[in-house]
Amino acid sequence: MAQVAVHPEFSRPLEVGKAASAPFAISLVADAAECAALARRFDIPKVENLSADVVLAWDMVRRSLALAGRLRARVVQTCVVSLEPVMAEVDVPLQRFYTPDAPAEAVDEVEFDPEAEDPPDQIVGGMIDAGEAVAEQLALSLDLYPRRPEATLPAEYDAGAEGRESPFAVLRRLTRPN
Repeated sequence: MAQVAVHPEFSRPLEVGKAASAPFAISLVADAAECAALARRFDIPKVENLSADVVLAWDMVRRSLALAGRLRARVVQTCVVSLEPVMAEVDVPLQRFYTPDAPAEAVDEVEFDPEAEDPPDQIVGGMIDAGEAVAEQLALSLDLYPRRPEATLPAEYDAGAEGRESPFAVLRRLTRPN
């Protein structure tokens, strides 16, 4: 099977050797074209700006490389009620761990524990992509249901509206006629 080359919209490859003797700090800033490409990827109207200040350092306790810092962005999403633009500020911590190249093990079954800590990503060819880590964290930080403060549902769609029967009451009536 042929592999498809993936070109992240906000790629900032870093050599892990830069952090071999001391922590390595870097600021990442997306340009206008990268912001537009990320908005398309996340299916939102606009990423106005995106930046992150990160430090790359070896974590001897975890025996892995740590990428830690702060992500800041300004995005425009679509209100789930009115479909109007909603401006949002994102200001969140970022922390990812990486381990050196390791051969992939054949796995028959994957167990998923949502409470467990994420496994570290792989260092591939002595490099990590700090920009892709930032982009992924931005995606995880977006509001799933953005809503303008003044947005209200029309009465015909509001199950809690005065005099309107709840959908569960209707279902109960239909399944238990008497």
